[in-house]
Amino acid sequence: MTLLPEELDSFVGREDELETLASLVVPGSGSSLVTLTGPGGSGKSRLGLRLAHHVEGMQCWEDGVGWVWLRPVRDRARLADHLATSLGIQQATNTAAGIIDALRKRRMLLVLDNCEHLHAPLRQFIAALLRAAPDVTVLATSRSSMDLTGENVHRLAPLSTATGENYQDGKSYDAAELFIHRARQVNPGFDPDGQYRTIVELCHQLDGLPLAVELCARRTQTYSLNEIAARRFDLLNAPLDDEHDSTGDLLGLGTSSAVDRDDLLSIGQDDAQRARTSLDNVLRWSWDLCTRRQQHLLQRLSVFPDAFDLEQAEVVCADDELLPRTMIAPTLDDLQRQSLVQRQSTALDEPSQFRLLDTIRTFAEHRLRESGQAEQFRHQHYEWVTQEFARVGREWLGPQEVDMLVRCRGLLLDVYAALDHCHDTNNMEAAFRLLNATFAARIPWFGGALPDMSRQWARLLERYPHRDNTRAVALASLAYLEVCRGLPADIPLSRLDEAHAIAAELDVELLQVQVATAVSHCFGNGDAQCVELMAHAYSKTRAQDPTNPGWAMIEMWWSICAAFYADTDTAEAITQQHLQTMTDAGAEHALGWARWARSVFLVLHCGDDAALAEAEELMRAGIATASRTGDRWIPIWWAVLAAIRAAKASEHARAAELSGIVASLTVTTGIRVDRIAGLYPALRDGQDAARVALGEEAYLERWHSTRDQSAGNYAATVELLTAPVRLTSREYEIVTLVVDGYTHDDIASTLHIEKESVKRNMRRVYSKTGCRTRAELQSMVSRSVTTDGQAS
Repeated sequence: MTLLPEELDSFVGREDELETLASLVVPGSGSSLVTLTGPGGSGKSRLGLRLAHHVEGMQCWEDGVGWVWLRPVRDRARLADHLATSLGIQQATNTAAGIIDALRKRRMLLVLDNCEHLHAPLRQFIAALLRAAPDVTVLATSRSSMDLTGENVHRLAPLSTATGENYQDGKSYDAAELFIHRARQVNPGFDPDGQYRTIVELCHQLDGLPLAVELCARRTQTYSLNEIAARRFDLLNAPLDDEHDSTGDLLGLGTSSAVDRDDLLSIGQDDAQRARTSLDNVLRWSWDLCTRRQQHLLQRLSVFPDAFDLEQAEVVCADDELLPRTMIAPTLDDLQRQSLVQRQSTALDEPSQFRLLDTIRTFAEHRLRESGQAEQFRHQHYEWVTQEFARVGREWLGPQEVDMLVRCRGLLLDVYAALDHCHDTNNMEAAFRLLNATFAARIPWFGGALPDMSRQWARLLERYPHRDNTRAVALASLAYLEVCRGLPADIPLSRLDEAHAIAAELDVELLQVQVATAVSHCFGNGDAQCVELMAHAYSKTRAQDPTNPGWAMIEMWWSICAAFYADTDTAEAITQQHLQTMTDAGAEHALGWARWARSVFLVLHCGDDAALAEAEELMRAGIATASRTGDRWIPIWWAVLAAIRAAKASEHARAAELSGIVASLTVTTGIRVDRIAGLYPALRDGQDAARVALGEEAYLERWHSTRDQSAGNYAATVELLTAPVRLTSREYEIVTLVVDGYTHDDIASTLHIEKESVKRNMRRVYSKTGCRTRAELQSMVSRSVTTDGQAS
């Protein structure tokens, strides 16, 4: 038996995986074959070596641990010789049968490293070995599983990283720890102090792949972290050891040497070898093992910037020859088995989601460009995403609304990639078509993408000088978004002036221009004319095509305009009409905005205790909806309105806290509520009243507390927006029994009340809390319920 290769560097991370795998490869575990799979560069060999040393140190195998490194074996005919030599088996003629016979009586762990390129012969060898040698356990590392009965497949996940709001201060991330260790090996003075989050973000961009992390860490000798992040793909694909010619006959062995040149370049898994490794070489190894069909699908999948499902792959990547639609599913399965495509966790009743690691996507993009098919499949991707948003824009009004919006929000990166294609091919009409579709689907708002989508409209206008309907609508759309963001009024007004001028030149009436103008009057300069303009646009749209849900969006704006600027009777009628319409439609997200508009009316026009209580119930239901759907835009509007309501109810401490949340959301959303006419004056008055009532110091203490708690944390923001629910003692009694699993009959019997009384109380509870299920009630009761001591 040969000795295990030495571990020439420290092993960082994967402690839990190491323990799990160790429990699978010790005697008596019941696992005779364990396969470590993962993409190239994920650390399979390194973990396998650490595991082999770990198990050897346990001295649990009578015949120890055998190690066979298979990467040098390019010719299947040499496999038996290589196995025998690696395991110290001496035979006159090496055959698989002879090797199996020699191992028949052994009690050992056999590690087979880098199996992917010899999958078929190794599969046969392992199957025969395990039948003949019951006391041998095999640990294989490969980019695909062996597909044998009883095989225990362990898919190696990337090292832990984080990005954005997922980052946690004080937490240790394996990828960052590896980066720091390797950086200090080549640069002992490397000091990560104050840079840990930057390192974590960089490692996230590298997909947490150990090889990519190590290669970039070694570049800290020369470059800053920001420079490495900006040029990471160039650096990953260039060998570090450029000075040395690794292709020459360095040892003077000559071409007739018994040592194969490829073997020589592969021998010695040390730092020098890894220095000559580039990620491109590792990925080319995987690429060369793919069939032609697999290569074609992999390179076409690179047009997806993030996750995709099977149906999307079929629509975008199929052709009429090599990859017909019927072949996408089995070929995608092949790529997933080879660890070139990652399957993301999804619920059992949801379509499976897949993605390419960024490092693999970049490699596949290069191959697609080399094939000459990049433009074709980028265009197919554009057509698919445009049609998807256009369909949602036509069909969103109904119970299906939230599912559609959530799906579209997940496609924002696809939108940006498709728009890049339009600009690369100078097809501004196509870019306009896609942007218009996202507008109709309302995804700039629901997806929290107002700044990004504003930039995309501005980018289009820069390259589209023609004074026609397209430019006028683009100007109006951009102005619409800018008003919603609270940009200075002169910016959107100048765009609207140009849009109106173009419409006059063409002698056409453009609905989009009229609506954007009304929105500008409402949020921008506080002109009550917006009520009449929206009423006209609503009547016109509803009459033209009642099946197009665009009228519902305009009705929403009509109700908001009325709540701000109409007389009390008109505002009451319009906001109630819209609330009822959206309730009947069952469109939950749109219903949230109907509740908001109705609450604006109750707070600004009424202000009495009953109206403020009704507004609070509507607010709670609206925030609960935003929490369930992950709406990134509406929380700031609820925060502003809640602060105004609290001030009017003389809840000054609460008004201060909510004002802190408004300040935090202003930063995270990019929406300047201090420039929203019709709303900000009431917020400013409420803040002034809270300052006087609390004193400046106490006001600022509460303001800073909630601002800091909610900064960049969506879940915390929603939590902070939700004030404690005030239930009567009877409602609280009933709720506690409901969350304990009691039925209405059980509750009536326990509390000695009528069943109808139970139902009546529960209707009030659901209305007050905004909850819809027992699970939501349980969470609400545990954290934010108070009682007023009154029974009913």
